[in-house]
Amino acid sequence: MSDFLNNDQINFYKDNGYLVVDDILSEAECDKIIKKMERHANKDYAAILNPDRLEFLIAQSAENLENVNELPDKVNYIGNCQETSKIFNDYFLKNPKSVGILETLYNAEMSGLMTQIIFKKAGSPYAPQAWTPHQDNSYVKNEKGLYVTTNFFLQEANEENGTLYVYPGSHKHGIFDAEDRPSYRESKGNNPGRTISDEILNRFEKVHINFKKGSMLVLHGNCIHGSRPNISKNKDRPIVMATYVPKGEYFTTGFNAQRKEIPLH
Repeated sequence: MSDFLNNDQINFYKDNGYLVVDDILSEAECDKIIKKMERHANKDYAAILNPDRLEFLIAQSAENLENVNELPDKVNYIGNCQETSKIFNDYFLKNPKSVGILETLYNAEMSGLMTQIIFKKAGSPYAPQAWTPHQDNSYVKNEKGLYVTTNFFLQEANEENGTLYVYPGSHKHGIFDAEDRPSYRESKGNNPGRTISDEILNRFEKVHINFKKGSMLVLHGNCIHGSRPNISKNKDRPIVMATYVPKGEYFTTGFNAQRKEIPLH
């Protein structure tokens, strides 16, 4: 038992490779964050990498800045970017509750690596996007299996609006061979994810998870998972992802992700 999790939750994570924790964020916090996030979306509502870092946020929302003509408005937009980056540090990457949960599960001081916004806006070009079954650690390549991802759900998520599915227990078998695919702002109509074969997937049960607004999914880096398309006409499925390793553990930086070890305390 800890201040953050009970023994049943800890054992569930060890056995299954994932854990859902409700009420990490309040509904009011979720609504505020969505409003701030969408100021930086492009016309397609494409994903944004590392919005916790000001330079990444500005670089990926440059078309919004180009559409602003007056200097005071440009300055104001940069100020908005600064505010949003702070939000992503405070509410996600360095959230005391989520970091405490991770440090309980791994019995170690954690370091942040990167964040990402996935809007999955209903009716947008990226709404039909569905990640194929993959392992997050296939990108990071931590041989000890210590890479971990948190996904914060800012709206309810179900099979209609693009929820996630997992393969419980798959995290116990290392990193599987996979088919490489583009996984950042890939061509519209293409599904990202280093795809794992059906032969491997058939060894495990596939479980779809419905998420409450404000909940968080903790996902072991070796746990196979994917997502469904958002086929809803009016229900968005925005999530924010933040990733970690125990302090000092190995990770690859990645060409686009540019992961780096970020102190959390």
